[in-house]
Amino acid sequence: MQFRVLAIAAVLGCSGTSSRPAAIPPVKSTITAAPQLRAAPPAGLPFATLDAERRRFRSEGQLEGLAAEPAIGAAGPLISEDPGGRPAMSTSKFVDLIKKPHPKPTGKRFHVEERLLRREPSVSLGNGRVVTVLFETIRPIPGASLYLGTVPPGPGLGLARYRKQATEAVSSKDGKKHSISYKLGKLLKAKYAHDDLRLRGRGVLAMRLEVLDREEGSTRLFDLQTQLRCQPSPCTPESELVQLPSFSIAPVIDLPTPSSAVVSFDTDVATSARVLVVDAGGAMRRVDSEVSGTHHEIEVGELEPDRAYRYYVIIGDRRAEIASSRGAVVRTAPGGDRPVSFVVMSDSRSGHGVGEQRFAGTNMEVLRALFDRIDDEPTDFAIFAGDQIDGFQTSMPSFDYELRQWRRTVQPWAASLPIYEGMGNHEQVIEAHQPGWALPLRAERRAEESFAEHFVNPRNGPKPRRPDAPTFMENTYSFDYGTVHVASITSNYWFRSHDALKDHPAGDRGHREGWVPTEVLDWLDRDLADARKRGQRHLFVFTHEPAFPNGGHAKDGMYWHGKEPHVLAMRDR
Repeated sequence: MQFRVLAIAAVLGCSGTSSRPAAIPPVKSTITAAPQLRAAPPAGLPFATLDAERRRFRSEGQLEGLAAEPAIGAAGPLISEDPGGRPAMSTSKFVDLIKKPHPKPTGKRFHVEERLLRREPSVSLGNGRVVTVLFETIRPIPGASLYLGTVPPGPGLGLARYRKQATEAVSSKDGKKHSISYKLGKLLKAKYAHDDLRLRGRGVLAMRLEVLDREEGSTRLFDLQTQLRCQPSPCTPESELVQLPSFSIAPVIDLPTPSSAVVSFDTDVATSARVLVVDAGGAMRRVDSEVSGTHHEIEVGELEPDRAYRYYVIIGDRRAEIASSRGAVVRTAPGGDRPVSFVVMSDSRSGHGVGEQRFAGTNMEVLRALFDRIDDEPTDFAIFAGDQIDGFQTSMPSFDYELRQWRRTVQPWAASLPIYEGMGNHEQVIEAHQPGWALPLRAERRAEESFAEHFVNPRNGPKPRRPDAPTFMENTYSFDYGTVHVASITSNYWFRSHDALKDHPAGDRGHREGWVPTEVLDWLDRDLADARKRGQRHLFVFTHEPAFPNGGHAKDGMYWHGKEPHVLAMRDR
């Protein structure tokens, strides 16, 4: 077997991401380089064929019983339950500990970046072809701008091209509620609009909201998209526009096997959905979602090994308005021995800078530049071994918000490149934070549960030994790809600070930095043994922090902090 690994792990770095993408070529670890001769992917569907499929779905889809909430153009979910960023002091013992810290903190260990937006902005189309964006901030801001454009049709990544700008026209007296509107007639002119919107009567309106933050001395960005159609078609600057159901997170591909793959996506309103799969010969299959709602994971089966297929997603809402995604290519896993190439990367949390360098906990500028580089190579899948986001939030909605923004950042590439995500030490939601202290969240839905909801990974991990412990579902898992076997394990499970302290306010809840629980190690032993029995020839294990840390976390990570007998027993296992 021949395989190649493009190693980008730690290019972004645990100590903080770079703010510039100039010097970011991946470090290639080539293991018997081999040419990867692959057949060209199937051609895209003609517009007329896709339009006929949309009409067919309208007649066949179960649209009448869809939920009325959220309504089209409604504001997104709450982002910050606690705009002041105050710790949630849930135990009197911890309150006392804050008054008299023990041990005395030597520096600010945790930084929780405060959200500026209280809710995700809403987008609505009104009379006169006017688009309006409403948003609310947790403190007054001096101003905001909205950049507008369209997304080009056809092959490629489908990145937005902004051609027009609008500035804030309406703000509440307290400077926290804001509105920006723009008449879309100009965007429908030939020199601005792409053919899908102008000539074919439907397309994607892309917007970027830039909010000035006086307190931070910088700007914050938020990207939005909504689909629309002209009435009647084709579009003219005088056409009426109808807002369609849209993808809040456009489709991505997950879990490729020799015979199947999963297409996952989120929509802004409750929808029914259908995946169209086209093979190289032009034959089409239709696979409907088994559930309706705003989140969909649709498994497409009965595929051939190591074949490329083109897929589209069609969605419909309770108004029987229909929209579709741009086409993307999925390749199934090989059924036998062929060259395999995959990329490994981690640590994409925000850098020191503005705009795309601090995009809701992610360094969008560098992360997208890296994926652009990966796109130049024949790559089967990617491993992202943790620290996608800044994390360390005390608000679960704020943690969800950062994960959503990371997914939006990588989606143009993840539409065709399967990404297997792992948890790092920054994927944490904590109950309270002070300099040098952190308590694990006491709730049914914790960081581990949120992670499993946002990503689509194998569900074959171990079960927790304690009933009050978080899940291992989709943060510890394994999979085969050809004759390669990959195990990804969490090394930052149920995190808390100062594990060795006997009177820790968390009691016996949580683990030290980098801790791998016994049940995970037992599961890993069995998993690797089973992989060898199946004949998997190349076994890889990934985790966010190494078994023998030698960097910034050597003093608090894994097995080297303290001399507790149970720690040494785990180390010497």
